[in-house]
Amino acid sequence: MNSAEFHLRYCLRHSIESLTCIASPPLSWNTIRFKQFRLYGLMSGQVGGKVYDDTREFMYRIARHPAVDQSGKPDELRKPEAYYRAVALNGSGYVDGFVEDASYARLTEASVGFSLRANTFAFLRNIGADCLDIDFIGRNIFTVSGYKGVNPQAASYMAPVDNLRYPLARTFSVATSIVF
Repeated sequence: MNSAEFHLRYCLRHSIESLTCIASPPLSWNTIRFKQFRLYGLMSGQVGGKVYDDTREFMYRIARHPAVDQSGKPDELRKPEAYYRAVALNGSGYVDGFVEDASYARLTEASVGFSLRANTFAFLRNIGADCLDIDFIGRNIFTVSGYKGVNPQAASYMAPVDNLRYPLARTFSVATSIVF
């Protein structure tokens, strides 16, 4: 069953309202400047909606999810691997326990930069430059969500299934530009 079929079947089993969401466009603010400093940010998010955590279900099915590890648990709280496999393989294809709220807020990008001017720094005058800009940039810095899966944004509205995708990489970089 592909993700579009899941969406249709889930909508038939549950009310349409349970899958509706308000997908918020990215919220960015213009670069804020103060003297030689710059600050920029980009937020993205979603309010409401549901996502099926197929990655977590798969990890239960193959007994590789951290919840399956019973070491360190008292005997009365331990469950056999077969329990977790049965939770994931209930015969109906999709399990309500893996449907989660898709709401999230993410700081998608932020940068902090500063400019060095030739009238202040002699080394710039010596090489014939007017200005040197240096920016520190971070992407996918943090996500606020109650979602237990890897990435609540991995699914689309038409196919709300998070299925074994890589998480977004958090990256940090430095950008420089010189004006002559």
